[in-house]
Amino acid sequence: IAEFDKKLQDKKIKPSGKLTINTTVGFGANWLTPRINKFTDQYPDMNISLLFSDEEIDLSSRKADIAVRVKKPTQANLIFKKFVNFHNHIYASSDYLQKNGIPRNVNDLDRHNLICFGAGLPSPISNIDWILKIGKEGTKRRPKFRVNSIYAMSLAIEKGGGLASLPDY
Repeated sequence: IAEFDKKLQDKKIKPSGKLTINTTVGFGANWLTPRINKFTDQYPDMNISLLFSDEEIDLSSRKADIAVRVKKPTQANLIFKKFVNFHNHIYASSDYLQKNGIPRNVNDLDRHNLICFGAGLPSPISNIDWILKIGKEGTKRRPKFRVNSIYAMSLAIEKGGGLASLPDY
């Protein structure tokens, strides 16, 4: 978006028209939506649509004009530009940690409720369930439950459900 913005300013034109942006639910809800107002305020003649889906849509289908992905796309014919690095961290609510303690090492994860991404479902983030495998050679931990949404995982931990590996956006 910043690169598009710079090109528009360089040309001194006032853009107008429709722009559909596809991204994942978690990234779109937590990072993009709170920041899109700056763009729409600067370009009021643009008709912006945000299309959230954790499944990678084919841009050649014309459902979206651009896609912001949190992992490298699988479509070979796309122009891909990395613009930011995100890292996964373990998150929990203060209430949960007060009741169950703060994990100090990987073995401590064995005694905590882990909330993970849906099994067998396409994940918007590579290796999202690393929390199940770290420090467990040949075996893995059992999650409390799985859900196929990064945003839903964040809501579950916010309400004290356990620990989850989430991107830092």
